[in-house]
Amino acid sequence: MPEEPRNKRNHPARSEHFLKPKARSTPCVGICSTSHGDYVCRGCKRFFNEVRDWQNFAPDQREMVFNRLAKLKRDSILAIVGIVDEAQLRSKTDAFVGKESDDLALRVYEALGRCKGAYAGWGLNPPQDLEGWEDPLNVLKHIEDFYYETSRGAFEQFYKIRAN
Repeated sequence: MPEEPRNKRNHPARSEHFLKPKARSTPCVGICSTSHGDYVCRGCKRFFNEVRDWQNFAPDQREMVFNRLAKLKRDSILAIVGIVDEAQLRSKTDAFVGKESDDLALRVYEALGRCKGAYAGWGLNPPQDLEGWEDPLNVLKHIEDFYYETSRGAFEQFYKIRAN
């Protein structure tokens, strides 16, 4: 049986919180750019009207936003970092996300925080087409940028206007 994580930062519930923050009442991360005129928040990736009207949303409306953001985040992670050995990725991340978790994006994210650039040892395909790919922190930044651009694309498709 794998050793339990030693601190709260690595606790499985905290990881799940990252991709779908059910325990919070808002996806806000305190870096709002909609107040500066952006149609899509650079912090939480919500549309400006979702930020503005959040307090008036019904629980099912909020859940839809949480689900969209979680899906975009997962898709962004898997678009940037490939998996070459799922069994290896699972075995290396079981202690952090739990053996029962089928969320590969969560496993990739957890691995990036621990692999120190040794992608192959974690079953990952290094994203060599990205500048600074050797440093997993740069890869995480690329994921955030991709996530923002994907959210902007969703906004533009839904509202049929170009986001700034």
